[in-house]
Amino acid sequence: MPLPTPREGETETDFVGRCMASEIMQAEYPDQKQRAAVCHGQWDERSEPVDIETREERRLYAEQEIRIVKAEGKPTRLVGLAAPFNGLSVDLGGFRERILPGAFDAVLESDGEVRADVEHQG
Repeated sequence: MPLPTPREGETETDFVGRCMASEIMQAEYPDQKQRAAVCHGQWDERSEPVDIETREERRLYAEQEIRIVKAEGKPTRLVGLAAPFNGLSVDLGGFRERILPGAFDAVLESDGEVRADVEHQG
């Protein structure tokens, strides 16, 4: 489902109020501050609707350690700390993320394979 976009002639206040109240936005962004940041971002961009299913997601952290490991006869692997626990991300448009210990436990316990696709192209 696309995120709300400003309508022609709509004021910023009216758009942000409509965006904040949107059921799609409330479901996708339950945190009010994060939802407000996305709504204000939509106003600032005044772009085409963003498809929630295919949008690009970026998480940027100041301290990342990732290296490429190549071993003959084995798939190339990325090894390191792509998402360090307890640190704050850079400003992601009015909000910052913190990844808590245990955040990846379920996926790591499932089949043990975690993919890192470049630009989500797998």
